[in-house]
Amino acid sequence: MGKINKIDSRTTEINTEFLFSANKELNDNWTVGASLGGNIMNYESSTNSILGKNQGSEDVISINNYNEFIVGRENPRKEVRSFYGFANVSFKDYAFLDVTGRQDWSSTLKQGNNGYFYPSFTGALVLTKAIENIKSKTISYAKLRASYAEVGGDTDPYAYNTFFDYPYSSNGANFSTVNDNTYFTNINPSRTKGYEFGLDAKLFNWRVGLDITHYNQTTYDEIMNIPISNSNGFESASINAGENQ
Repeated sequence: MGKINKIDSRTTEINTEFLFSANKELNDNWTVGASLGGNIMNYESSTNSILGKNQGSEDVISINNYNEFIVGRENPRKEVRSFYGFANVSFKDYAFLDVTGRQDWSSTLKQGNNGYFYPSFTGALVLTKAIENIKSKTISYAKLRASYAEVGGDTDPYAYNTFFDYPYSSNGANFSTVNDNTYFTNINPSRTKGYEFGLDAKLFNWRVGLDITHYNQTTYDEIMNIPISNSNGFESASINAGENQ
């Protein structure tokens, strides 16, 4: 009678990164800057578990006090390689534009379909500096801003491995379970696109603040698991699920 479960878990994430940056004042009006970088992210998780059954002495709390054991091990790993760049331009300290781009390659997606690029754009215009007549006792400060961004995403480690699940042993016998999730088509990287624009203003000699924002965000090809008939030999399947707003 009685059970005990002992779990040892360790997670490691190592990022190796480089970045080159440069900024230049072209003249009294224009300033530009640019950066180029890369990153390699390595993720690994290791979990060892021992389930003890058939307790010996009732008063002894120890894994060694059990007569039957089920030993399991999980070791998911993932690597993402990235290159990215940034560029920014400003004019007379009132007009600003930032542009970024990033390319990722993920080990969790099939080779040849595991790369995804996502850009972003951000602009701002300080109206009270660009148009002097706007600034008054009522309007102390006003800025228009707008942005657009995309973000790519992958899936969990080993999503494509049908015979994947982690090995375990029970009373000296070794077993390996079959993953209960499958896929019917190639899984595309998920992608989230969003935009935002707004107005920041300070009124009545900076006594009143006004912040107006409108934004929208939509996820395309979201990766999710759906239940399927057990007659296929699996309980669920990974798919790209269209749009989610």
